[in-house]
Amino acid sequence: MLQNDERDIVPFAELDRMMRNLGSSQFSYDVFRNAYQSDDDVKRYIKSFDTRKLELKPLRADDDLPMGKKKDPNAVSKMAKRAVDIGKI
Repeated sequence: MLQNDERDIVPFAELDRMMRNLGSSQFSYDVFRNAYQSDDDVKRYIKSFDTRKLELKPLRADDDLPMGKKKDPNAVSKMAKRAVDIGKI
């Protein structure tokens, strides 16, 4: 993979080699394009692609949250208040 200004660029030839090493069948631009067009999870991680390479989006801390769920910025504070609320004991 090439690193370029915090972006990861993966040539399809490299991706095909990685997939073959994992025991997968041939991986090409057409295979990727079909996956990209039919799977929103794939779109979520791809910034751009062309016939030779794809560019991954930079990951953020909340990228592993399920789609549609937003991280509550006050979650830790709320948990701490519940933890010390002895009035309900």
